[in-house]
Amino acid sequence: MVICLMLLVASQMSLANSASMDLFQSVKTIALSLDSNGNDVLDESEVLTAIEYWSKNQSVPGANESISDVKVLELVKKWILSTSVSQPTQTIEPLSVNEVRVVALSPLLREIWLSGQSIATTEIQIYDLQGHLLIHRQQPGRALNFHLLSESGHPLANGTYLMIVSATGLSGERWQGKMQKLLVFR
Repeated sequence: MVICLMLLVASQMSLANSASMDLFQSVKTIALSLDSNGNDVLDESEVLTAIEYWSKNQSVPGANESISDVKVLELVKKWILSTSVSQPTQTIEPLSVNEVRVVALSPLLREIWLSGQSIATTEIQIYDLQGHLLIHRQQPGRALNFHLLSESGHPLANGTYLMIVSATGLSGERWQGKMQKLLVFR
């Protein structure tokens, strides 16, 4: 009877009062409810299920609450970092980029590497000196490999190009670096 009363009270709590939710250990958190295989981390299929509940504004079975915009970002962060669903989610730090490195891996292959925090995706745009977009690549994570090939598949000629590196954070915010020169010599 006491557990039923606790479940009833917990289901009526608002998401804004999440600190009180810790008092009701019999109520599963959203992350625990989504962990269908019980491995204590969110797998890809479980995150996709969470996104589906979030997009339809449906309550998660076993958690008795729907997934807010902030919570879906926290769940994606747990999935990306493979953190335990039983551990409390830390708040998502704001996006920051401290350094951008370009490394030549081969004559036609380059890697962009960003240092910072909360970097979800890395993007690069390379233009010729007339302002024509030659290369545009985007990839999840803080590193991006790209070939010095134009969108039409032709190798870039030796010379000077303009490069813009940007990033998207875990919360969706954007960072864009200053336009830089990229020298190509093979």
